[in-house]
Amino acid sequence: MQLYRQALKTCLDWSGSRQQWYARARAIRAEFEANRNIGNREAAERMLTHGEQLLAEWKHPDPLVPPYYVGGTAFSRNPPMPEQIKIVMDFGREGAH
Repeated sequence: MQLYRQALKTCLDWSGSRQQWYARARAIRAEFEANRNIGNREAAERMLTHGEQLLAEWKHPDPLVPPYYVGGTAFSRNPPMPEQIKIVMDFGREGAH
């Protein structure tokens, strides 16, 4: 299951649009479904190892990162203000009233 999810995420990194990704995702799903009922444990482990090797080969050098995750485009975009800076909320009224 984890290999399937990682394959979809890696495929999304390489896709230019969602339409391309949908077609590739269907192909990935079909391959997993074709090998779903393998009864031999050794064959299943061999296929899993092969899938992990393929995933490592296809790993994108600059994967997509959601904006709010570490390394994303909006992560820490608005960092907290330093403690020495004070915000005055009564701008324009200070000292007059």
